Amino acid sequence: MPRKQWASFERVTSADVNAYLADQSVMVFASAAARGAAIPAPTAGMVTYRIDASTLEVWDGAAWSLVAFAGVPNPLAVGSASNATNVSYAGALTGASWTQVTASLGSNTLFYGLTILTPSFSGTGDIIAVGTGAAGSEVIRAQAQHRSDNFASHSSATWYELPFGVYAASGTRLAVRPTNSLPSGSVVTLHGISGYAGIQVEAGATSTVTVTSNSTWFEVAATPPKAGGAYVIGYQCTSASTSGTGSVEFGFGAAGSEVSATGLFPSMSGSLQPIAFLPPFVWSASTRLAVRRNVGTGNSDVTVYWRESLS
Repeated sequence: MPRKQWASFERVTSADVNAYLADQSVMVFASAAARGAAIPAPTAGMVTYRIDASTLEVWDGAAWSLVAFAGVPNPLAVGSASNATNVSYAGALTGASWTQVTASLGSNTLFYGLTILTPSFSGTGDIIAVGTGAAGSEVIRAQAQHRSDNFASHSSATWYELPFGVYAASGTRLAVRPTNSLPSGSVVTLHGISGYAGIQVEAGATSTVTVTSNSTWFEVAATPPKAGGAYVIGYQCTSASTSGTGSVEFGFGAAGSEVSATGLFPSMSGSLQPIAFLPPFVWSASTRLAVRRNVGTGNSDVTVYWRESLS
């Protein structure tokens, strides 16, 4: 029923009380069983509070769902196992160069990780960028890192996480770019869920900013990559040597008037460093984001990773 506003001295019927007051209030029940007994035929939009579980739930037309997650499906539980999909490329992968995995994705897909199988390669920890867009105009959507010191070879594949996921619509061109070159016969496979119909969120990386001195703010970007704002979800720091060791923090505000928005995070050092994922913080619309280092010498390059939604 729609909302109703009564006039003074207007007659209120029992139907009005039930439809407009009782059914549109937050009803309190001791348990799910008590609620089921009291509301055998709920209608979409009803909201209840369960004392036993301390949860606020809404009837979405099919089930009682937590209000915080109503209408937002768990992306890794959409559909059945038959929705799992793999998109692979086999061949050589050249470091710092984009390699096309597919020219046109077959269906809407949420990718949550990738694996790499190499015939004969061992090296230091590596990072793989996943990008979309035309050849020569790829945009980084996410970067994945594996959890061991060496690439797997022969019969074992190395797993790379995409913890915030990469959504790609049907028809999208996908490409990958490793930090180190991999030999001919290597196979990179992106793992995802096809036919994904959940929240379609975009993620990506800002342009890299070079920090050349300590305690000085350097602009990451004058405004967030999405007009409505974004969430900063991670960062990566690289430097030519260990002289860039220190910590970094992020702040908002005009040049010369920046206000720190976070604590200090380790910047690490060396030429190849993993992505550090953060407790996400809001990068509001029309807001300038900056970064600064507390100690160290030389130059440190900082790349910021963002997502437009956490759903």
